[in-house]
Amino acid sequence: GLRISGDSGAGELRFGRLSGLVLDPAGNIYSMDADRRVVLKFSPAGALLRTFAGPGEGPGEIGGGMVYLLAAGNGTIFVVDPANDWLHSYDSSGTHLADEPIDLPAGSPVEWSITPDGVVLVQLKPMARDGDSMPAAISYIVRLTPPHDTVVALPGGSVIDMRGGLSRMKTTLFRAEPTWMVLPTGRIVTGDPVRFGYREHGDAGAVIRDVSLVSPQLPVTADDQSAARTAVREYFGKQFASGGPAPASMIETILGNISFAEFYPAFSAMRPGPFGTIMVQRFRTIPEMRAGGAALTMEAMQGSSSTWEVFSEKGQHLGPVRFPATFRPLAVHGNAIWGLAIDEMDVQSIVRLDVRERR
Repeated sequence: GLRISGDSGAGELRFGRLSGLVLDPAGNIYSMDADRRVVLKFSPAGALLRTFAGPGEGPGEIGGGMVYLLAAGNGTIFVVDPANDWLHSYDSSGTHLADEPIDLPAGSPVEWSITPDGVVLVQLKPMARDGDSMPAAISYIVRLTPPHDTVVALPGGSVIDMRGGLSRMKTTLFRAEPTWMVLPTGRIVTGDPVRFGYREHGDAGAVIRDVSLVSPQLPVTADDQSAARTAVREYFGKQFASGGPAPASMIETILGNISFAEFYPAFSAMRPGPFGTIMVQRFRTIPEMRAGGAALTMEAMQGSSSTWEVFSEKGQHLGPVRFPATFRPLAVHGNAIWGLAIDEMDVQSIVRLDVRERR
């Protein structure tokens, strides 16, 4: 339906690394250029209207590292800025409104979202430090604002084990991690990627719908493990290329701390879809990467399948949809799916896919 292409030359449309994509009620599009640390605002027709925010540590300024872009139902745009420990808010014109401190209870934040009425939610993952016993693998979705009420508990997944420091941190590759999202209605949906199921939660977190799809568990074979270890070794070998023997020994330490799940997760992410649907993204396995001719790199293993299973708002499985391999769906507005795409020259674009309902 629409493509907003990045420019390889100079100017505001020379995209750096786009991160996140949200829309306001009027259909204006916002995306974060993480390299320049600015938010780009586009009209519904794709014209660049303005940029706002910017790098720094002051009011409305964005620190380095990962940031998260959120949009409330009234058009307020939020930027979660972990580097500065601030939640920045702006009106739909880009005018800075306020900075709220990010003051979280125990746990490591792994995912952020927002309800239509502007309540910011964060998933906190348990972490074990020196002297701690290993906590249960249960993370919590809590409100950012104190007293940080728990909205929903998410069982399963791994615990971040920091008891031995970074050099002894244990990592289990391909372990299924619970996922979640907020529907346009404000209800929370939590996913169980072990059984390929999801639950829709109503008031006070009560489960009002439990949906599952019959899907065989795919084993992580010895050949898959060997390929993954090679990709990890090559990745860190490039990172430490100029470091000499000490980094080489560090790579072997990292590899020694890696273990593997017995089976691949069934899926990796969920998104609200058009016409009230729910879209569930399949996990990208090493055999799938090989079948598609993808190089077995760390970056490729961190990507996900281009196949999404689609469910109706009542939980009926409608079948799979395969998006272009270079497209990542991030938002829905009306009956259109918005996302980021990247071409063979690594230039990003914002893309709108229009969806028609077949009756």
